[in-house]
Amino acid sequence: MLLAVIKGLIKVQTSLFILSTHLYEIGDELQGLPTIAFRHFETTVTEDALSFSYQLKEGISKDRLGYLILKREKVVDLLEKL
Repeated sequence: MLLAVIKGLIKVQTSLFILSTHLYEIGDELQGLPTIAFRHFETTVTEDALSFSYQLKEGISKDRLGYLILKREKVVDLLEKL
């Protein structure tokens, strides 16, 4: 569904769209399109601590931090108690 939305927005040539997603898999299908640019924020993980550069980098992030964040915020503990 997200790909359908993006491909629809590409047709609008008079606007700029900035989209954010954690669905990095869609990048493979969109990467060759000339009107799309990928950017990400760099994240450094030290033990369970996250630090952010807040500098935009070119490309798609390779970071997969969802589980670490859920664990750090005790969501995993709560789910295990269900």
